[in-house]
Amino acid sequence: MTAERDAIAKGVTDAWDSWLSQHDISVLDTIEVAVRGAVYVWLDIHTPTLIEAIAKAVADRWAAENQ
Repeated sequence: MTAERDAIAKGVTDAWDSWLSQHDISVLDTIEVAVRGAVYVWLDIHTPTLIEAIAKAVADRWAAENQ
């Protein structure tokens, strides 16, 4: 790394260290909240597609079992 990149990396590390020491939340808690939010948004956007795919799979299986 260059000196500039080292300085940036140190600055980001120091900023995270400072923030984490002042807030009663762990990195794992922060990651969990972010992942939950992302999954919720993804599910909300894709609900119609998921319902359609599930319905098709159930119908296909029912048709195969009842031939």
